[in-house]
Amino acid sequence: MTRLADPIPVVTGYPTGAGYPNPYPYVYGAPPPQPPPHAVPYYPYGAGAAPPRSTVFVRSLCAVMIASFLVLFVFNLVLWLVLRPNLPEITVSWAAVSGFNLTAAAQQLSADFNVSLTFHNPNDKLGIDYDEIGVAVLYDSEIISYAPIPPFYQEKGSTTAAGARLVAVSEYLSSDAAKAMDWDRSHGDGALSFIFRVFARVKFGSGAWWTRGDAMRAHCKDVRIGFGNGTVAAAGALVGPSPKNCLVLM
Repeated sequence: MTRLADPIPVVTGYPTGAGYPNPYPYVYGAPPPQPPPHAVPYYPYGAGAAPPRSTVFVRSLCAVMIASFLVLFVFNLVLWLVLRPNLPEITVSWAAVSGFNLTAAAQQLSADFNVSLTFHNPNDKLGIDYDEIGVAVLYDSEIISYAPIPPFYQEKGSTTAAGARLVAVSEYLSSDAAKAMDWDRSHGDGALSFIFRVFARVKFGSGAWWTRGDAMRAHCKDVRIGFGNGTVAAAGALVGPSPKNCLVLM
């Protein structure tokens, strides 16, 4: 008996079409390039909002003020270097005391001092203006009395005399100062060494240019007033070389 061949399977449905050919075939051997990945869109930075007008004005004003300050500073510095102010020269030309009464045990002193001062302006280009001026008399670094002096102005190269009266009424002294004063008056030549100090606020200038007011001090040391050896005289006057030069500081 003859064996039948395997049955051919039956396929149902429509056959798949071949499709249309690519009108632009890729002719290169390598695979075609892939499309680029999706990139984040780029947004260029804008100029930003302009600063408020008030801010611009404040910045401009500050710049102008700083520039003006620098110009003024340089101008004053150049003038200072060119003119170069010199300090005044001060001397004690005369000094006297009356009504001198020292009670060493009670540490009290009463006295009436009169002092004559000489101010010289050594500058040949600048005047000097003196304000808030006064003079004090001291013994052994203790202030006995103080008196103001009227303000005044000095032309360049000029000399001015000024006087002051300094009164002490029952002024208390330290125990050491009272003992030293009593000892000095009753021994040696009977002279007492006082110190006069001059205080002032001075300005240097000429025309429209002036320095600011600076504090000036003058120390006039070893101003000796003689009363006579071993006496109880109530009056005395300047002894020794005169005038007495003062050390001027600013």
